[in-house]
Amino acid sequence: MTTNSLLIENVEDDVIYIGTEQPETCRWCGSGTDFDVLASELQLHTCLNCAKRYTVEFEGTWTD
Repeated sequence: MTTNSLLIENVEDDVIYIGTEQPETCRWCGSGTDFDVLASELQLHTCLNCAKRYTVEFEGTWTD
């Protein structure tokens, strides 16, 4: 995991998935992921198997 100000590009769709307390696995193939923490507190996950990229948000970071 690294923390930096990455731009979200080449990310699957414009969907932000909800994270859980369980370790994140790829939403497409089920393999493990690596992630970066974005400036907006979102996590940008990259699958270690199929290379799909997607964003994850956790309940504590939601804003109304």
